[in-house]
Amino acid sequence: MNRRCVVTSFVLATSLLILCSECGTLAKPSQHGKTVVGKRVPLTGHVLARVEYLTGYRTNSLSGQRYDVLVFGTNDAGRGKPLVPIKVVYKFYRDEPNLPEEFFDFSDFYELSVIRDPKCDESVKSLSYETDLEPGKPPSPRNILRVLTGAPADVLKPDLMLPCFVLRPGQYRTISSRKTP
Repeated sequence: MNRRCVVTSFVLATSLLILCSECGTLAKPSQHGKTVVGKRVPLTGHVLARVEYLTGYRTNSLSGQRYDVLVFGTNDAGRGKPLVPIKVVYKFYRDEPNLPEEFFDFSDFYELSVIRDPKCDESVKSLSYETDLEPGKPPSPRNILRVLTGAPADVLKPDLMLPCFVLRPGQYRTISSRKTP
């Protein structure tokens, strides 16, 4: 078998594995309320924190897709109830808009249209740190989770597992803002 056939076989096999693993997760029930994996659901609340990677955002080198990660506090349980933190991964391509800086304001109340993805569930602790790897120096963890001004930090307990949801461009709107013009 020549090299081209081996590479083609590898690419096809890898693609099938990825497709099959995603197909198997579409019908699984969510761990976050009654949310069904793969179905778009509306969530309302506030941005609590932002993950500030060294590079600004993560990039998938194969697809060119970029990711911005934040912690969103949803209060879909009802007014007066404490915010329930969830992880939101904003996925966008180079030709699509990234989240504006104004989005990261706790005083704004948003509605997000998101899709549940249990494959990216993560604890607050693992989401909070990135390891700096500098030549000649021992690896050192760096806090990359920035809690927004005014957000209740006490809801972000290190061992809390955050259910993950995916947000795409154009799938959010501001319901109310306390900013003064």
